[in-house]
Amino acid sequence: MMLMLHGLSSAALLRAVILIITVTLGSTQYICYTQAVADGSLVCFSSTPQRMVETIEECCLTDGYFFERPGGSESCTACIVFGWSSSRGLDAVPRTTFTAVEQDERYVLPVGFIKGGIFVILQNELEFSIGVLEGTATANADYSVATESAAYRDFRTRLLVDAEIFLRADRVGLEDNETFSLILEAEAGSPAEQFLTMAQTDTFVNLMIEITIVDVDVVTVQFELPEYTAMEDQDMSVNVLLIGNVATSIILRVVPENLTVVTSTMTALPQDLPEVPQNNPRLPVFATSEEDFSASPVNIIFEAGGITNITVQLTLVDDDINEIEQAFVAFLELQDAINPALVNISDARFATYCRIIDNDPLSIGFEQTSYTFNETTDSVLNNEIPIISLNNRITELTFQVRTEVRPGDDSPATPDEDFIPGSELLDFSSGETTAFGFTILDDIVPEETESFALMLSLPEQDALLGAVSVGAALANVFIEDDDVFIIGFEQAFSTVNESVESLELCIRVTNVEDDQELGVTIPLAVSTIPGSAGHSTGDYQELDLEPIPELSGLIHRVCFNVAIVDDTLFERTEMFSVVILEDPSLGRLPPRTILLPDVSVIEIIDNDRVRIGFRQVEYTVSEDSSTVAVEVAVEEGDFQGSISVNLTTSDGSANSGSDYTSVMSTLVFDVDTRSILVDIDITDDGISEQVEVFGVGLQLNSPDSPRIDISPDSATVTILNDDNVTIGFVQTLYSVNERDSSVELCVELRDGMLERDAIVTFSTVDDSATSTAIADYTAVTMDFTFDSDNSRHCVNVSIVDDNILEDTEVFFGSLTSTDLATVLNPDRTEVQIVEDSADSVTIGFEQPQYSATEGIDASVEVCASVLDGMLDREAIVTFFTTDGSATSTDPVDYTAVSVELTFSPGSPRNCQNIPIEDDDILEGVENLFASLTTSDPDVILAPDGTEILIIQDPNDSVTIGFEPVTYSVEEGLAVEVCARILSGTLEIDAIVILASGNGEAEAPEDFLEVSEVLTFTPTEARQCQNVMTINDNTAEFIEEFFLGLSTGQSGVNLDPNLATVIIFDNDDLLIGFEETTYSVEEGLQVEVCVIVIASLPSMEIFITLSSADFDAVAPGDYTAIAEDLTFSASETRICRNVISADDDILEDDEDLLLTLTTSDGAVFLEPSTATVTILNDDTVTIGFEQLQY
Repeated sequence: MMLMLHGLSSAALLRAVILIITVTLGSTQYICYTQAVADGSLVCFSSTPQRMVETIEECCLTDGYFFERPGGSESCTACIVFGWSSSRGLDAVPRTTFTAVEQDERYVLPVGFIKGGIFVILQNELEFSIGVLEGTATANADYSVATESAAYRDFRTRLLVDAEIFLRADRVGLEDNETFSLILEAEAGSPAEQFLTMAQTDTFVNLMIEITIVDVDVVTVQFELPEYTAMEDQDMSVNVLLIGNVATSIILRVVPENLTVVTSTMTALPQDLPEVPQNNPRLPVFATSEEDFSASPVNIIFEAGGITNITVQLTLVDDDINEIEQAFVAFLELQDAINPALVNISDARFATYCRIIDNDPLSIGFEQTSYTFNETTDSVLNNEIPIISLNNRITELTFQVRTEVRPGDDSPATPDEDFIPGSELLDFSSGETTAFGFTILDDIVPEETESFALMLSLPEQDALLGAVSVGAALANVFIEDDDVFIIGFEQAFSTVNESVESLELCIRVTNVEDDQELGVTIPLAVSTIPGSAGHSTGDYQELDLEPIPELSGLIHRVCFNVAIVDDTLFERTEMFSVVILEDPSLGRLPPRTILLPDVSVIEIIDNDRVRIGFRQVEYTVSEDSSTVAVEVAVEEGDFQGSISVNLTTSDGSANSGSDYTSVMSTLVFDVDTRSILVDIDITDDGISEQVEVFGVGLQLNSPDSPRIDISPDSATVTILNDDNVTIGFVQTLYSVNERDSSVELCVELRDGMLERDAIVTFSTVDDSATSTAIADYTAVTMDFTFDSDNSRHCVNVSIVDDNILEDTEVFFGSLTSTDLATVLNPDRTEVQIVEDSADSVTIGFEQPQYSATEGIDASVEVCASVLDGMLDREAIVTFFTTDGSATSTDPVDYTAVSVELTFSPGSPRNCQNIPIEDDDILEGVENLFASLTTSDPDVILAPDGTEILIIQDPNDSVTIGFEPVTYSVEEGLAVEVCARILSGTLEIDAIVILASGNGEAEAPEDFLEVSEVLTFTPTEARQCQNVMTINDNTAEFIEEFFLGLSTGQSGVNLDPNLATVIIFDNDDLLIGFEETTYSVEEGLQVEVCVIVIASLPSMEIFITLSSADFDAVAPGDYTAIAEDLTFSASETRICRNVISADDDILEDDEDLLLTLTTSDGAVFLEPSTATVTILNDDTVTIGFEQLQY
């Protein structure tokens, strides 16, 4: 709310302002209100945000708008602040000064009511202007001001006028900051002048602002170069530069300082200053003040208009001591300047690096140019090659020298094999020498004198700047050797059998321990030297300077093979040799290498044998033959020279003289004679007698030859009698019935006369009839003795009745004899066993019932087998199928089969596959039959029939579903819902349950619940059911509920099994204003209601209530409305308030319009508009300005 001061003149206004100020200055503690919420009676609301303050300034110059004393009688007082401002916004604060830099730039300074202007009502305009008070700055040269007058006409405008100032860059150089001021002025005698005069006494008014122009003409002082260099015996010149102009003089000084002091006291060195060394001999070291340079500062002055480059001489000290390059730093310090802040010596080159070059060089080198050491005697010592100062110069340096090991000229020594070099980098310091240390390795290898060279150099010589140089830079080191290698055969003599393919010979270094490295590679070769054995005669394979594996490292022993040839020639023991040789083509042996023993002798023991014996050990000859030829031969082996054996005969059952003529003979074999035949005479005495034999033997003439075998050394000669007899079977064929217990077989002397015993063996022989396993007869073996009194023998063979169905079977009787004078003829007879007519077998199905699943089993296997009895022959049975409920014709459930089955001893079981058809028809279990028949009288069929069940295919199915799947109906009516067989064929009934389910529509409010059984048959493929809906007289959206199909029957698929029924509502919902006209006074509110006129909502309904201007205009006359009204289910009335504004303006009654809208097509709006009239309650008072004129 505004602070209203009605009927006051300008003077009264000023008095009122001063009164407010005077009142608020009297207290020491106040309540400060942080929001402008005072009412017209100047009493602050106690509920507004507040805080306690000590002074009015603490409240009004921060966040306060009103203040009062606690518990006092004073009314609420407004904060009023007037004068120069920091900005034009609501965040403005009073300003008394303004600072800007010296540059070509325009600035705008606001002035006016900073706070509280809205609480002062102006009856007249206040005219103001901007005045200038000059200071040290010069108008037009340093600045200019654009002033203008302005009227404070609108009390709601907080600021009066903007003062524009222009600052100029004078570019005259370094100078002091300059000032001038702006003051707020008014015309003499005007209300504005009276206001300013009174306001100047108030703490809350600032009429003057001081402007400071900051000089920005900066000058830079720096060293010309980042570093300077001078010889130790000269002074060092450094140049200092002035960059920029000065209006007054500046005084500086150059300060030399130790680098150690600079780096410890200064936070940072300039970027151009080189890296400060840390006692690294490759970089300059720190110079010491007064010892190496004078640390006295040198003053310099730059005058206005004077020179800008001054040279300063820094004094150096010549100390005649060898040292490395040294360094110190010189930096600038500002002594005096009119504006030190504008003198830049804090960046760029405020310091410079000063390098002192030493003029006392040092020369170093090796003490000698040649050194000699012994590998053995010096290997336990620490050997050193001294490095000394060659010019006896005194040095204070500590630096490193580099020693480089290089190979010698003739026989280079190898580092880490012949010696271990010391450190490559060696420290060298004042008054001392240093030395290259190394260790000699005693490597046991015989070698020539070896050498290496040392080269001396300075690492990174340039960094030493010539302070140190190398004189004698080369030294040769010689290492003498006295080692010996002894190498020889491990075996000086070896014996090997001729049958061995090769002999391994080994060579080793004999004077070196196994864990010692040889340190060298030793190449060797070997050669063979013939003896009694020679490679040309095929005793071994020649070696001619043949390389063998090398000796090296820890390999002290190597072996190789000498190939021995097995020549199969019977001979004496022979020898040859192998010798170690040096082959220059493989490399030279180390010096002082001794080969001992260098020869190995090899003895070859012959393993070849000779075997002489009879070509055959048995000879048979008839008594009427005149001679028998016995052959003796060399059976194995080759030989040279001759070998003799003795052959003699000896009596057996045949006697020399009466049966044969005895022999005693010497047989001689040589290279050309390897087989000899000896004839022995046989005597034919004309006497019938037994077979007779005599023997023939061999014996070696030289029994001391172990490698000559006589084998076989004996042979037997059999003399056959030439008088024979004939014995044989009486019959060549016998026949016997299986029921008979045996059969008699007889043998007799059929030709000749016996004067001695003749023994004949009788035996039975299996054929189709057997005497083992399932026996058909009992086997017999026995001897018959025939002599002059016994010319006939018989034997009974038992026959087995086996109750097996079989054909006629056969076995044989056979005769044998060892008597050569006995002829057997016929020596074999056949026995036939005729089958017993009482034998039979039972064949039948293995199972009384079989089953197969249609669609899974492509066929069913049905088996028949021999269930009783045994088969020893084939039995033929016919297998065939017959229809039951399953048929082999239309419709085809299976494929008919009719086939002959053959049963035999090896196949007592037969199976037959009956193909099953997959017909894709939903049906029950079906059956068919299989049967057996036969014409074989010995075959009994039981059981001769079986049943085959065909089980329903689990994949055979029908699909039943809704058609269609979506139905619509107006509420209160019935709808017919149908399902039918969509695919597949039925041969049985299919049972399906139809049931309803709630959706947005629910039973029983919206429809009658459904639960019905639908039966589909092969002739009824479609079923329908009426579903009834309920008329509920409730306005609602489209609703839906569901119908579903279910079944527990296998093979019945339900798809689609869900249908949707949509219920269309037939009830209209009417909503509108409860009244079409409303009225309300200004500053009050009126309740407007919207009601459901017809039907009831069953869901949420969204209606938009909005206002529109007519005569009344928002927000000045009322608060605009735009709100969504939500009618929930069964809700019938919603009200909202329309708020009018109290504008304190005299005017006519005004109207605004209210409108209802919705996007819901199921909702009708009537009446959809209403009018609200705002009744004016304002008055105006009109009267004379004065009561008396």
